[in-house]
Amino acid sequence: MERELLAQLVGQKDTASNQPKWRVWICMATILLVTGTGGLAEPKEQNVDPNQPVPRWRKDYPSAQDLLQSVQDAIPKESMEIKAKINARATKEREGSKVYAEVLLHSGAGLYSAVYTVVDAFGGTMEQLIINREPDQPPRYRFRAGDPLEDAEVPDLLSHIKSTDITWVDLSLSFLWWPDGETVGSEKIRNRFCYIIEMPVPDDGTSEVAALRIWIDPKIPMLIQAEGYDQDGNRTRRLRVDSFKKVNGIWLIKDINVQRFDSGGRSKLRITDLKVLMDQDEEAVTGPTVL
Repeated sequence: MERELLAQLVGQKDTASNQPKWRVWICMATILLVTGTGGLAEPKEQNVDPNQPVPRWRKDYPSAQDLLQSVQDAIPKESMEIKAKINARATKEREGSKVYAEVLLHSGAGLYSAVYTVVDAFGGTMEQLIINREPDQPPRYRFRAGDPLEDAEVPDLLSHIKSTDITWVDLSLSFLWWPDGETVGSEKIRNRFCYIIEMPVPDDGTSEVAALRIWIDPKIPMLIQAEGYDQDGNRTRRLRVDSFKKVNGIWLIKDINVQRFDSGGRSKLRITDLKVLMDQDEEAVTGPTVL
């Protein structure tokens, strides 16, 4: 039954076929931070086994749009500087590797920008993606590569970052803004009540991931888990939030694990440092984002 539902889901077509498939990817704000206010409450009564998805015909749970909007609304408005480390385990096809990400985030007055740079163990720049987003407008991108950084063509954001299993999509959690989602059930993940949302991947059909299933904790509100499925309904990858904590009223995701079921690859992203920027530091965030 589950595979039939996913097969129906991946059969949906993206109506914006004239847009490049990276158009849908949004900046990485919610990978790191969501506040604990304004979330959608867990229902007090549900005569449903918490370990089984709720049937589609049940309508006593929030819409996917409302759930996703609650997570978007929880994004902090402060400008921030974040540092992260990505460890990729060795597989039969590759050696283990380690890269670092330096991220600048700015949100306010209806505008949002993100600058995140991948560097090596010695601090040398490797790649940088800049994203600007305005209300009711598609995101704008600028990509730079090398050391020193030079402008380059924006890559397929479904591609993996260097030799890790993490993609630009994983960093941005852009599916929190995708359309056509449907709340199809509820389930407990590591003893946290979550709603389950299913949605098609809005691209041209060439991606290894055709549909997505995500788990949202409505109390925080925060993403807890996401799984990708191919055209045949087979699970291909999983993104899982392993740990988070509340710091000064802000929920901080500390560890994210990404697992690929085709290659057996695993990569872990850990947030190692976070700093709220003062007004005098605004140029550090807004300056590089001008396109």
